[in-house]
Amino acid sequence: MRSTGSAILILCMAIALIAAIPSLLPKASLAMAAEPQSGQLSYQEITFSESGETVRQLVITASHNSAHLWRMTVNLGRSDGHRTYLPGTIVSFQDLQWAAAQGTAAYQYAAPMVDVEMFGLMRFASLSGAFSDHGGRTADSYRFTVERQIVTGLTSRLTCTINAPEVTEQGFDTAIDAQFTIFNNRSDEFSLSSCGIQNLGLNLAADDFFDSVIINPLDATAKPIVHNQPPIDGHPLYLVEDWYGDTSHLFDGPMIRMTVLDNEQTAARAMRPGLSFEVSAPGISLADVAASGNPAGTTTIAQSSGIIGRLLARNLPNPLADMTHLPAGQEVTVSYQGRIVTSGHSTPVVDDLLVEAHLGNSFVYQNAQATDNKHRVALTVTVVDDAGIGNSSYSLTLEQLGGPQLEVLDDPQGNPLVRYLVGPQLSVSHGLTRWRAEVRGDVGGQGGTEFELVIRRLGDINGDGFVTPTDKGVLNARLNGLTVEATDQALDVNGDGSIAPTDKGLLNAILNGVVTP
Repeated sequence: MRSTGSAILILCMAIALIAAIPSLLPKASLAMAAEPQSGQLSYQEITFSESGETVRQLVITASHNSAHLWRMTVNLGRSDGHRTYLPGTIVSFQDLQWAAAQGTAAYQYAAPMVDVEMFGLMRFASLSGAFSDHGGRTADSYRFTVERQIVTGLTSRLTCTINAPEVTEQGFDTAIDAQFTIFNNRSDEFSLSSCGIQNLGLNLAADDFFDSVIINPLDATAKPIVHNQPPIDGHPLYLVEDWYGDTSHLFDGPMIRMTVLDNEQTAARAMRPGLSFEVSAPGISLADVAASGNPAGTTTIAQSSGIIGRLLARNLPNPLADMTHLPAGQEVTVSYQGRIVTSGHSTPVVDDLLVEAHLGNSFVYQNAQATDNKHRVALTVTVVDDAGIGNSSYSLTLEQLGGPQLEVLDDPQGNPLVRYLVGPQLSVSHGLTRWRAEVRGDVGGQGGTEFELVIRRLGDINGDGFVTPTDKGVLNARLNGLTVEATDQALDVNGDGSIAPTDKGLLNAILNGVVTP
């Protein structure tokens, strides 16, 4: 048996209305950028001496049409095996495209130093072991493996792939994928809590600032938590976003994202506004947070080291959503995901238009065969200020930034600033989705805004993340004429626009596990 838990990368640089309207709406014709093209990778191995030992590093350069996009440095090790140069650790990243456009030296997004060990800008689970990148240096990707024996009879293999970026007129998008497989050849089961699965982190050195602690409330109701109030809760150079779980256990999967801000301090360092470093682990379970009341990780700011975000193994003893102990003779694979992406504009884009996004509801239910895609939320984008340009009409581009994929439909009445976001099928996970709406005027000007929409499990009336008899009790009370703390949209389980016994019938079917997706 093979169990695959989709989860974890270590970026360690130590992140409407649900309307009963006709289901046959036209598919949204979203404005799309030019088709992305693939960049190419090239390599140069360098060596230098430190404390009488030889250090080896690999410099990877991404290019497109002979123009350099970025440069990344990866450790290949030190001759004495010192952990500061652990092979596979990403040491630094430079945005060469931005530097060329600005006519400046490239800013180095570097890994911070903590004690004697470097927290890599990007570093992956269980890097200790036998490292090899033989045959892994191609134009399309850089790939390496690390194999080790955890204890007698228990071995692991990490495979990490740094992909060549996708390139458009708007910039580049670099994906990093890794798989960490644990093999149990013992005669007994083995706890996975000490195997390094929890080693998720994103770390950026940032000098000349302050010591601080990012605030992660355990009663948060939206993922991720945004930290943008320095020095109390934030950083002058980066918009910091993270998620280490909450006591209601609404959203599994830790994530960390750090995005360069657009201000005088980043401009003085020739940093590109909007350049984003992100790591997420959607398959990692945060159920222990609800039980213990302790966050699964922490993000800290220190003048000596910068921003360090990481999971804490002691706070996450049961990391996998599908398996805590690995049975004898079995194996499990955990998938790690990371991303370096930029808006890519050679000069910062100025939003002339002031726009707002309004959702008819804060969540959308999953759909099943019985709901016939009736669960959907209307999005209306409004131009609040035209900046005196004199536009008479506008076009809307909608981009999903994260979360389970939703279908987007045009407004059947032809309003160009209205879309419908359709809830996914039961087979698709629930959780938070993130979006950006961009508006352009027919005469000129543009403006954008971001918003979030929660996908709720079908039948989760009280919004606690689960479908239980408690939800049925709320619906029964409403059908009996009592006042309940639930919206009409939450009580309309089948999405037909009314609250009736048919909703109870569908909820019963969900609870009994007999609903057709």
